[in-house]
Order: sequence, then C-alpha cells, then structure tokens
Amino acid sequence: FAGFVIATVHDADSRELDWLMVHPDFHGTEVSVRLMEAGMEWLGTDRPMWLNVVQYNERAIRFYRRFGFEIASEGPAERPLPQFIMRRTAGG
Repeated sequence: FAGFVIATVHDADSRELDWLMVHPDFHGTEVSVRLMEAGMEWLGTDRPMWLNVVQYNERAIRFYRRFGFEIASEGPAERPLPQFIMRRTAGG
C-alpha cells in the first residue's frame, strides 16, 4: 500500500483536496505526483480548489506549489496544529 487521496466537492465552487497520504517508503517518488494528479482531475482541473496544510510542513507546501496552489490564509483556529489554506485558481 503506497498511499491514497481523498477529494470532496462540497458545492460547485468549493472543491477540496482533503487528504493526500503517502507511505514514507514512497516519498519523493511518482506515487505522490500520480495521486495528486488523480485527485485534481477528479475535482476538475478547470475549477478552483483548495486544501489545508500544516504550517510547518515546508516539504508539503513546496509540493503543492508545484501544482499551482498558493497560501491564501491561515486555516481554522480550532485545529490542533496551525494550518494554512492553499488555493488553486481554475486551470491553475
């Protein structure tokens, strides 16, 4: 088992990449890229989308930026770890 992706369409203008989990043995491989592409395609790459990322996870932030995501704001305060919301514009 190398990893999984979960994506959610909350409504027409709220498409979230909920989870992208990759086993550490597969970090830095095509597994992460393929899962990211699959999640984005399912959400619709011609639509804006967003995700949450832990603020100190610089590796994940760099990875998401490769796919057109940028930090838009801080995430919900009720989360146990500080997070950023990253957004990607339509066609990003």
